[in-house]
Amino acid sequence: MNRKTTLITFAFLLIASYALAQPVEVTMSGPTKTINTREFAKTARSESTSQISAKSAMRLAAPAPDDIRWIDRINNLPDYMLTYYDKHSQMVQDVLNGETNYLVDYTLETTKVEELWENRHMVLIKEYSKTLEYTFPEDYLGNNAALERPYAEEVVSVEIQNLSDEVDAFIPYMFMSMDYDNPQAFWLGNSYRYCYAWSYRWNNQSTRGKDYVQLTFMIYFVIKDTEPEDEFDNRIYPFDTPDAIKAGVTEYYNAINEIFKDLPYSATRYDTVRYLNKWLTTHNAYCSNYNPDTSPSIVWSPMSALRGTNGPTGPVCEGYSRAFKILCNGLNIPCVLVVGHNARSSRYSSGESHMWNEVKMDDGQWYAVDVTWNDPKVAGSSPNPVLSGRETEKWLLLGKNDIINNNENLTFAESHPNAVTFGMGFQDKWDYSAESFIADEHFDPTLNSTPQIRQDQSVTVYSILGIKLGTFNTLPELQPGIYLINGRKTVVK
Repeated sequence: MNRKTTLITFAFLLIASYALAQPVEVTMSGPTKTINTREFAKTARSESTSQISAKSAMRLAAPAPDDIRWIDRINNLPDYMLTYYDKHSQMVQDVLNGETNYLVDYTLETTKVEELWENRHMVLIKEYSKTLEYTFPEDYLGNNAALERPYAEEVVSVEIQNLSDEVDAFIPYMFMSMDYDNPQAFWLGNSYRYCYAWSYRWNNQSTRGKDYVQLTFMIYFVIKDTEPEDEFDNRIYPFDTPDAIKAGVTEYYNAINEIFKDLPYSATRYDTVRYLNKWLTTHNAYCSNYNPDTSPSIVWSPMSALRGTNGPTGPVCEGYSRAFKILCNGLNIPCVLVVGHNARSSRYSSGESHMWNEVKMDDGQWYAVDVTWNDPKVAGSSPNPVLSGRETEKWLLLGKNDIINNNENLTFAESHPNAVTFGMGFQDKWDYSAESFIADEHFDPTLNSTPQIRQDQSVTVYSILGIKLGTFNTLPELQPGIYLINGRKTVVK
């Protein structure tokens, strides 16, 4: 997972002259940047208590919602980015409903700005138009009005710096959320590209040392770039043409229906989650000879796991976890993707960048599921290479404090530290929370009623968040929910 960031140096294109008292118009472009969401976890740091804002701390004290979207974990995302996120999510669903848009065919609804970038198809995310006032020495007036120029450009440069800083700080998070919250966009890759440009104009005809400059600032989402030296496509092979995506949508639904057809009609949520884990682990084998730089893009796509694949196109962790979320979504089971940069099964391991899931069970709590690690990286022998005989449920519905390595007393939370930052100082500007919502202990499928309390036994009750509610002579009347009663997690219905 190596960051591939393309920086194009500033290109200054002067469209009009410096002539005295003539309108001056300048068009400029900023750097083009490619954000690869696969690389976020590698450059991440685990969130410490000091990083959690007051708003995030309030969220920690609140019950986990039914649907945890990554886009909702940040409080200060600019409104226009949230608007574009919503547009993108709807367009993904439109494609799955048989429609065509620029996520399928890059020639639709896209803009070419030939004077700045050739062979590039882009979508406008946001356009700002602002009038900025600036001042200059009055003795320039009538002497050499062109001397206004440095003062006009200074006020423009300050505004451009503020706008571009906001874009660079927050748009990667928007792209990440678009990717992680919409794994069903199987045809889109992990790389997203954006750029921005601006133009400004003034007349050099002011009096009393004051004038105004009109600024326009544009932010673009790059769908495809056919420049030979820097070719880019948001779609992945083999889903990089409209016809291939259309066929892929049919395959996508057929694969899901095939998986669901053997699910028992009366299955509980616990039975269902076990079934999905079993299907994915017994119909896939982890990508052989995986290399983050050379493996085909399909290994990160959920389609790799939904198909049931092995060999060099078998799924990696993203393929497994994205497929698991898609299947849970299809069965109305709340599920979220989780990423971390130091997943390990031993304290002495160097760890690896990884993706897994958190799923909400019918006791109202969230639990961790790592389908990838339930399917060890050992392929079986022909004719069943997807079956290693070591498929497991060890990493199914775990809590933070569950011990996963008895010799080292290693907990799941220590084994799978989740974090999302970008290694570029962006996180310092975010008001966000990437904390895990999972319960302290693993899911207990037998837990379904309050315990029997002896008359001579005192009762100590805690909320599921660890807040002591009191010690009582008899079990008090409690609101429906989950409690710790005499140290036992208990559902009160």
